[in-house]
Amino acid sequence: MTRVPDSPCSVCGEQKPRTREFYYADKRASDGLLSECKSCRLRRNAERDKTHPRDRSQYNAEWDAKNRATVRQRASPAFAKWRKENRIKRLEWEAAYRRTETYRKANIAHQQNRRARLCGAEGSHTAAEFQDVLIAQAFRCFYCGIDITSCATEDHFITLSKGGSNWIENIRAACRPCNNSKGNRAAPLAKQEV
Repeated sequence: MTRVPDSPCSVCGEQKPRTREFYYADKRASDGLLSECKSCRLRRNAERDKTHPRDRSQYNAEWDAKNRATVRQRASPAFAKWRKENRIKRLEWEAAYRRTETYRKANIAHQQNRRARLCGAEGSHTAAEFQDVLIAQAFRCFYCGIDITSCATEDHFITLSKGGSNWIENIRAACRPCNNSKGNRAAPLAKQEV
């Protein structure tokens, strides 16, 4: 695995690896990460919350005021009636959506993130980020090198039970036999590097 370069935080100047473990995501940045580290960002947010307190009920009231039409529609008897009358149509649409590849990939990422939260692991990742891992590995299993275009599974390189994170940097694409045989043991030497 390639070493991630260290980068100084724009606020405290401390050198930290440029990963999501130390920096929050930012779509506008060239590398996808904020320039300030997580600890500085959390400290800044805590200071802002002290000077500008705003409770959740106030936020909800503001959201309701801005989105009054949506709130009315969801609470209206007509919408409830439509949902009841078109139950079969709605269920068919939901079933058709669940058969799509988009739903399958999003659901896999959702289940992995949920499992990691239950284990107390840090981080999360999206289906799109896992797709980037597959592309980086040329759709080959990280361990045995076989083609996994249609049967890729997400493997935590450092397992969750051993303190590994759920950030995308700790995720490898593997075939099901390699992933299952690895279990919660340390990763064997890979045939290819990411």
